[in-house]
Amino acid sequence: MRKRGHQYKGFLAHFDGPDGGGKGTQMDWAEKYLRNNGYVVSRFRDPGGTEVGDQIRRVLLHLDTKEMKPETEVFLFMASRVQLVREKIQPALERGEVVLLDRFVDATRAYQGTAGKVPVKYIDQLAKLATNHLSPDRSYFLDVPAETGLKRIDREKDRIESKALEYHQAVRQGFLKIAAREHGRVLVLDGTQDPKVIHQQIVNDLETRLTKHQQVYRLLRTSQD
Repeated sequence: MRKRGHQYKGFLAHFDGPDGGGKGTQMDWAEKYLRNNGYVVSRFRDPGGTEVGDQIRRVLLHLDTKEMKPETEVFLFMASRVQLVREKIQPALERGEVVLLDRFVDATRAYQGTAGKVPVKYIDQLAKLATNHLSPDRSYFLDVPAETGLKRIDREKDRIESKALEYHQAVRQGFLKIAAREHGRVLVLDGTQDPKVIHQQIVNDLETRLTKHQQVYRLLRTSQD
């Protein structure tokens, strides 16, 4: 699915993983760190982030939405991504910003693919169209056992969070399989560690990746001029 080839000056950092992994906290801290160090940052969530996407999000996650098939979930998630990528993410990358993204295609691979048993090859085919072949420069998976993650949720669970433990165990395995196949893009972080330790691991990696990305982008632009 990757078509980036550093064509964007900006950098796309994606946070994902099983529910309750702590990605929200880590995104908050990463955003603050980057802004304090002079980066221009945009932050979005998937699904959502646009007028159309937010409406789709309500349909997907509302507890009153009954008997939704995994295939329906796939199409709705992809529809939201069409809007988010074209309205928000691509323009931000073209401006040279660091984009922090809460969930993306990997979540569909894990939730609807591995756990929902929708063939991943079809998910990937749809994702190419929905995302305009966009793939993260770096993905951070906050990994926790399903039991641990679900216990951490201290509010009313949404429709997908409310699914059976076995479903969430399969989701976790889906993320780990993606990480094993795409270890060059994905960094798995032990979500049971002290959150401050995880934050330091992320910012150390981000700084290294951002520096390399900027160097490669400048070289490519120079060669094209």
